[in-house]
Amino acid sequence: VIGGNDGSAVLDVLVDGRSVARNAKTTATDKRQATYSLRGLPDGRHRATFTLKSGKIVLDAFTALSGDVDGPVDTTPLATALDAVGSPAPTDYTADSWADFAAARTAARAAVRGQKGLDVLGVGQLASRLVDAYDRLVRAEP
Repeated sequence: VIGGNDGSAVLDVLVDGRSVARNAKTTATDKRQATYSLRGLPDGRHRATFTLKSGKIVLDAFTALSGDVDGPVDTTPLATALDAVGSPAPTDYTADSWADFAAARTAARAAVRGQKGLDVLGVGQLASRLVDAYDRLVRAEP
């Protein structure tokens, strides 16, 4: 998401109809700079939906890039994040919060196994999305 912004915008992001980021913060930027970027998606075509939850956003452009990555990328930060969140039980949490966590964990596991096109920035974003989804898990009522 490109445009001169004050960093107040908070976004929900869906990719292919599934939540990948909730309450994502944007960055204060000058014109024609990225205020929000989404990396670490599996190789291929995707449909992304950005919903402005709060704040304001100035939009100069949306840009989608497919990059070539030479050689394997270090996924240690993802493995560390997966170890940190452990193996919570789905029945302990609400269905909505579990769905977000499960999607983030699945994406992280796929990346650790060797995701085509994954770069260092993607690794960082996947790890961050996993930890954020874990932190947003809501305990189910007994």
